[in-house]
Amino acid sequence: MNDDELLKFVQRIASGDLLNQPIVLKLGEFKSFYEFFIETNNRKVPEVTAIHLGDQVLLIFPEHSRQEIVIEPENKHKIYRDDFNFVPIIDWKGAKRPALGFGQFIFDEIRISKARISLIFLLSFGILFISSPSLDVLDLINSLLIQASTVFLSIYLIFTVSQSERLSSDKKLFERGVLYKYYSDDKHITTFAILTIALTFINTILVHLAWFSQQNSLSLNDLGKWIISITTSVVFTMLFHTFYVVRDYYLERTRDIAERQHKENIFDEEYMNKKSKEK
Repeated sequence: MNDDELLKFVQRIASGDLLNQPIVLKLGEFKSFYEFFIETNNRKVPEVTAIHLGDQVLLIFPEHSRQEIVIEPENKHKIYRDDFNFVPIIDWKGAKRPALGFGQFIFDEIRISKARISLIFLLSFGILFISSPSLDVLDLINSLLIQASTVFLSIYLIFTVSQSERLSSDKKLFERGVLYKYYSDDKHITTFAILTIALTFINTILVHLAWFSQQNSLSLNDLGKWIISITTSVVFTMLFHTFYVVRDYYLERTRDIAERQHKENIFDEEYMNKKSKEK
């Protein structure tokens, strides 16, 4: 969009006009748009109300018009509060910064729970390595791991969807960016559970590779004993850690939501008590 087109939109919004559809601008175009708006407004800095919605930001100039402006990123997937530092007066609603990526999520889980993860891995590895289960027993173990993973994922998704419906109606959680964080955590935990199922399938195939089994036998050779014990222990550890993550995460989420609600009620009560005493 060229400067003449931007200037026309600026003049219409400054005069209070409301177009039939939102104005869609790239972030760079909005910077020029905002500079034109200040010039048109006699160098008076306007107030902007912005709502972050994933890969877009919706905003209006509430002092002038209800006209909705959609801001899209230039070359990256999402934009956040820091991209609008050139706007001095902005009432930002929603996530202010990007949530953790899946890689960072995994790294943080390992860092925080390294003792528990190590203990589960070593126990499962020791049992598998010492007992040297046959291929039939390993097939049974992998089958149980797949069943446990899929049942867990199904229940988890049902629970997440039902809880998300209730959370999505909480306006304050959205405005503070807490809802965005919750959804991001749900996505990472779901991805981790799906990855666990996928690795279990791969582990089931590894068990039957000719490299790891003895000829004319249902037992593993020395290499297979080490490899399969390690891979099965990794899957076992991932599955149990997923259980622990969900337990800790949802208890923390429930506590966080309850404390936020109580905090709001306490502040409101204190404010009203103070006002009633002044009267």
